[in-house]
Amino acid sequence: MRRVDLAEAILSLASPRERAGSIAGDFLEDDLGAFRFWFLVGRTATAQASRQLAVEPRALAGIVIRSIIAESGYLLAACVFYLFLLLIAISILHVSFHADIPDLGDAILQWSLVNLLVPFLVGRWVARRYGGREAAGVLSLAFLHATINLCGGLVLREAARSGLGTHINVILGLKLIYWDAAGYRAVLHSAILYATLYPVVVLAGAAFFRTSRSGIGIES
Repeated sequence: MRRVDLAEAILSLASPRERAGSIAGDFLEDDLGAFRFWFLVGRTATAQASRQLAVEPRALAGIVIRSIIAESGYLLAACVFYLFLLLIAISILHVSFHADIPDLGDAILQWSLVNLLVPFLVGRWVARRYGGREAAGVLSLAFLHATINLCGGLVLREAARSGLGTHINVILGLKLIYWDAAGYRAVLHSAILYATLYPVVVLAGAAFFRTSRSGIGIES
């Protein structure tokens, strides 16, 4: 994949494709070193996304709401897919090896579906519908998720200090929500995950959609 094509795909997450291509071309013509080139690409994309957040808050709020609805649909589909894989694995292990599914393997599968596959698909969904505003929308979505989990963790912490036993579980095959006053640190860990890994994976999904639509390939 050419450097300018990848840079254009990244910049197009926060600006129209024509403008992204022009900016990437300008950076390439300046004959910058690799580090400065990618630094400018990242800084420019961040500045464009920040500008959109300041200028179009209502439009981005609509993107976030629709993205949450789409994410809920993907999570339900992931639950069905998980149960299907679980049924196959149980059948194979019991019939062939008379053994149960290892807890570690099950935990890795659940974590991968919830934290990698679903966010990646959400990124593709956002890129299909909101070209040029993916970065701002994804950052807003990640901020909302992180804030909800952070507030939940703080509330559960206070509940634990008061001697209250509070828990909220949403389990549909996959453990979608598990808030417990005795284990509020897990909620805070989830907030950190939404603030770090989540936006990266969602933006990766959006960038992958961008590159696949533009026909960018890997050169030999």
